[in-house]
Amino acid sequence: MLSLGVDTAAEGDESIAADTTIHMANPAATYCSDLGFQYQMADGASGQQGSCIFPDGKKCGEWEFLQGTCGAEHSYCEQHGYGIETLTDGNDPFSREYAVCVSESGQEVGSVTQLTRLVEKTRSGGCTDEEDSSAAVAAPKPSLTAPTAAATAAVPSGFDWRNQQGQNWMTPIKNQGQCGSCWAFAAVGAVEAAHNIDAQNAGLDLDLSEQYLVSDCSDAGSCCGGWTGGALAFIQSNGVPDEACMAYVDGSGCSCPSSGCSSGCAYRGGGSCSDRSCGNRCSNWSSRLTQIGATGSVPTDRASIKQYLVERGPLTASIAWTNYGYWDGDIYRCTHDSGINHAVVLVGYDDPGGYWIVRNSWGTTWGDGGYFKMGYGECSVETYPRYVRVETPSTRNDNFAKATVLRNLPIHRSQATDGATVQAGEPQPCGSIGSTVWFRYTPGSATSVTIDSSGSSYDTVLAAYRGNSLSNLTAVACNDDFQDRWSRLDLAAAAGVTYWIQAGGYNGDSGTLDLNVIESTPERPGRPLDLTATPGSRQVTLAWNPPASTGSAPITDYQTRYRETGTTAWHLFADGVSTDTTMTVTGLTNRTSYQFAVRARSAAGAGAWSDKARATPRSGPANDSFASAVRLSGPSGSVHGSNVNATIQSGEPSHHGNASHSVWWKWTAPQSGTATIDTEGSGFDTVLAVYTGGSLGSLTEVSYDDDGGSGLTSRVQLEVTAGRTYRIVVDGYSDRTGNITLNWSLGATQTDPASSAPTPT
Repeated sequence: MLSLGVDTAAEGDESIAADTTIHMANPAATYCSDLGFQYQMADGASGQQGSCIFPDGKKCGEWEFLQGTCGAEHSYCEQHGYGIETLTDGNDPFSREYAVCVSESGQEVGSVTQLTRLVEKTRSGGCTDEEDSSAAVAAPKPSLTAPTAAATAAVPSGFDWRNQQGQNWMTPIKNQGQCGSCWAFAAVGAVEAAHNIDAQNAGLDLDLSEQYLVSDCSDAGSCCGGWTGGALAFIQSNGVPDEACMAYVDGSGCSCPSSGCSSGCAYRGGGSCSDRSCGNRCSNWSSRLTQIGATGSVPTDRASIKQYLVERGPLTASIAWTNYGYWDGDIYRCTHDSGINHAVVLVGYDDPGGYWIVRNSWGTTWGDGGYFKMGYGECSVETYPRYVRVETPSTRNDNFAKATVLRNLPIHRSQATDGATVQAGEPQPCGSIGSTVWFRYTPGSATSVTIDSSGSSYDTVLAAYRGNSLSNLTAVACNDDFQDRWSRLDLAAAAGVTYWIQAGGYNGDSGTLDLNVIESTPERPGRPLDLTATPGSRQVTLAWNPPASTGSAPITDYQTRYRETGTTAWHLFADGVSTDTTMTVTGLTNRTSYQFAVRARSAAGAGAWSDKARATPRSGPANDSFASAVRLSGPSGSVHGSNVNATIQSGEPSHHGNASHSVWWKWTAPQSGTATIDTEGSGFDTVLAVYTGGSLGSLTEVSYDDDGGSGLTSRVQLEVTAGRTYRIVVDGYSDRTGNITLNWSLGATQTDPASSAPTPT
């Protein structure tokens, strides 16, 4: 599954559990779920019994909560001083019982009878400025709607689901038209995006039916308004078909009553808008339903909202819009308190700008292609956010392809593995492993990662792999029992490489998995030592010693930078990847002073730059390189030259350890004989060598001398063959330089006198 994070909150914070069945005909169940709490069915002594579970962990029987004898501190009616009764809507065959808040006089509060409608008036109700606001009552306290879940990991300073991994994970903007159905569009927009993200396919092309929710197929609302939370609960329990199964009608031909909503645009259908009836859905609607695994309220502190948005996907939100149809492109701010009257989807945020990025349902010609910016804290935008999850938390990452993405470390994740399976072909590097779940982690930079299962309720096994499919995984690490029955992995993770984490139970054991992932930046290499710079013609040769410490990973490369002395801009010299501690910077300007520095790199990153070294390239002799050797001709002769500012080439022979400032000549013997070559007349301590071969890398030494001539000059004698070319190199002993005189002479090959005597006749 594509994600930019991992679910860091405990799995128990789901407001509506994945296996919950919402019994909308039961007013107690409806009252619990309408307020955003977790409703749960369980077998009891007298059959199935329902319970309402609150964020503080308290649990009340459904009817005790409805009657105020348990959990009164969480009850909307109790908190606002109202009594509570039930009302039956008798529109067969869709009869429903609803809880109703009543005043001391026994009158229903406001003109909206159903609690879903009443609460929605204060949450995300009408969606049109014509909506009757007389029924609105004081908004419930945030603690009544949001399960607690603290944000535990840092999130980026800006985020937008329209541009993650280079793709837009939101579905196309839609237009609710004249119908007050923003609540349905917000719910569907969040669900469509959640499925895109879960399928790791931004082009999933999911288009779900808002009309199915607005019609009498659901009881979440109507064209006169509704509750996004109720719509999401309905999608979780029942599902919603695609748009083609039940196309949207915007209500432009309907006259939506100011109160009551019992006909026309009402969710019961009928009248001039009979095409909104559930009977108009496609015949095979039951096979075309899309559901979600969970939905719930988000903690209302801004940090948690941002973390939920990053880690769980786009969120629905309820806002107080004060000027319908108008937005000037700036950050939207409320001009007066209009009360909650619109539902939208939060798709991102921008901390520097201080705003949320919001998806609207008024078409693409409105706002910024259907989106707008709303300031932090404005218009109650942070009061009622809700999240959507496609799959049940305990099994969503059962298979390799559905691995949960780990991001924003450190992370503590707790999940049940009961019911988890083992896929065909799953590796088992640590012996018998079962009930596996999968995670994946891709660091943006090289890092050290510790993964352990401390706190898990069963005997765990952890393994880490590299690869891109279940069939070609390579094990990186594996551990069964690091401490007691818990496991631990220590990874040196490379930047941009995906690591697949397999968490299972020994011999198929399962239970509650506590996965802890801690990231620490590894130690980088130290600075290289003793940098020297030796100038040549248009180049400088650098040499250094390795750092005193290589850090937590081996050195993989050295980088070199240089600049002209007196300037501030450094240039990185491109010399490829190498761990050699010498290199030559070429392309420099002679008689210009340069500064140089080197640094080491490893999987942990780049270390500090070395101390600077300085050198000034100078013009060298014309025959400094093997390829530019000066040609000598004739059986004898003498030439003059110099090795001042001469250099050595990569791959050049060492000349018996004296290669430093070499210059080259080449001579083709005009005849066979004994050749004498010397440096008599040179002004420094020379070394002299003669080679054969056509390239620098294929030379064969024929003769060598250091001080065989007079004084400190050199002299060699060798037998040469007519037509063969000999490579002559002169260098200085122990880096010496100066003026050179090179002399050569060739004597004819001596013949045996006996062989040259006349043959007797």
